[in-house]
Amino acid sequence: MIGLPYEINFEGRVNKTLKKMAKKDKARYEIVSKRLEEIEEDPTRFKPLRAPLSNHWRAPADNLVILYVIDENSKKVFIYDIAHHDKAYLKRSG
Repeated sequence: MIGLPYEINFEGRVNKTLKKMAKKDKARYEIVSKRLEEIEEDPTRFKPLRAPLSNHWRAPADNLVILYVIDENSKKVFIYDIAHHDKAYLKRSG
């Protein structure tokens, strides 16, 4: 049985990042948009992170990583970063 989709919420600079990507790199924007739709349908299908980022998840999109937290009680997903794989984890762990 497929449940209702989760509500996606963008935090911090994610909206600005997406708008900039939509203008400058439409192909990558399409890849990220598709991945966001997949997260909305089932955010647990992607990989959970380990300490110090326990309870956080990641979804790869081209050479970017979408980082997010899931709130099962409210069925919301909070996307807090979309960044290059090499830089994405430095922001939260450091």
